[in-house]
Amino acid sequence: MDVELWGHAAVCDHPNAFAPDIEDVEAYVRTAAWYRGLPPPSWRPGGKGEFDYEGKGTGDGRWFFVIGGCFLIRTCVLRALDWPDRRLIKMGDDVLLGEAIRQHGWRLRNTGSMGVAIDIQPRRGDNGCVGVGKKVLKAL
Repeated sequence: MDVELWGHAAVCDHPNAFAPDIEDVEAYVRTAAWYRGLPPPSWRPGGKGEFDYEGKGTGDGRWFFVIGGCFLIRTCVLRALDWPDRRLIKMGDDVLLGEAIRQHGWRLRNTGSMGVAIDIQPRRGDNGCVGVGKKVLKAL
């Protein structure tokens, strides 16, 4: 397979922006059934296997993903990952899906917005910590 997930790609620089209710996102990834041994993103040395990211003496803490409002994914990938992760409630599922894809060595493709308006209305229901995320979430 060339690409497994398509949609408007984004990057997040800190887990508090996408998973405010998960105390230790790195531990969450490491205990997931879809974890395959790749170091999760982290700004601590060793994050994503990096020890001197951009010459800064840090790991790579960037979480790449496809925004969950509109995407396409291969059914066989959802089945292989047994997605969605049953531990998830609402926040962070799109970002963690991106990490699950990376863990398996699969790829996502940025299609841009393709004219689809995503995240222009307030979320429905409880979204965890209000006001977090937009400052460190960047569309690619």
